[in-house]
Amino acid sequence: MTDDEFIRYLAAKKSLDDRSLNAHVYARFVSELAAAGARLRVLELGGGIGTMAQRLAERGAFGSALPEYMLIDEQPHVITEARRRCAALPFEVNALAIDAREFLHTQTGVWDVLIANAFLDLFELKSIVPLALRALKPGGLFYFTINFDGVTKLLPQIDASYDEEIEALYHRTMDERVIDGVRSGDSHSGSNLFMHLRAAGAHIMASGSSDWVVCAEENEYAHDDAFFLGCILGFFEESVGARSEINASRFRTWLNARRAQVARGELIYLAHQLDFVGRAR
Repeated sequence: MTDDEFIRYLAAKKSLDDRSLNAHVYARFVSELAAAGARLRVLELGGGIGTMAQRLAERGAFGSALPEYMLIDEQPHVITEARRRCAALPFEVNALAIDAREFLHTQTGVWDVLIANAFLDLFELKSIVPLALRALKPGGLFYFTINFDGVTKLLPQIDASYDEEIEALYHRTMDERVIDGVRSGDSHSGSNLFMHLRAAGAHIMASGSSDWVVCAEENEYAHDDAFFLGCILGFFEESVGARSEINASRFRTWLNARRAQVARGELIYLAHQLDFVGRAR
């Protein structure tokens, strides 16, 4: 995936996240923001091209307050795009290209609000959760959303048993992923976050599902969903295709069939995820 394609993927994901974020959890988050006062320091981890900051501005989440908003992401080209997209927001967004763990090691009791969207499931939770929460002031608010939780479905089925094998391998690549010698992923991050947040002393105030559901209407996908589905299949190709258990020819045939379903507006994609809002110790 090129840099431009990845930016387009993140942009396509915004409309999907807009309709997937749990409404109950979001409402509790906004009510807690309102109670927190007007001078908020907000840190977003893995903020990408700034879609969460845009979303919160569009929905008026901060009311009349003008937060100090810091967005970090390790990819410089993504941060450049975030600065461009967030330039017109009613509050200033300071976007910084830096590795999240590197940045968090310098932050202790600094932030009022911590946000991570579709991000924590890229890490080993037992290490990233306490490190992230440490950045919050005592009693600081966290909003952790779109945390993948072990269910991926591609419909209609091509071959039920083979589909299940591919989906299971896809999840296993998350559990076995190692980046720079560090375990980086958890295919059940959503449900595992309950225990890791509690172990870190956090108080969970609300939680709920934020499932992705992509389905065409009369064989036409909304927004840029067709491109998004192409990216998902690309992730399957990159991760599962490298597995020694996979017959390359059969897998290629399966991928081609799935891409043909997208072209015809037939593919349905489901992913189970969970959202959390709460306060640090």
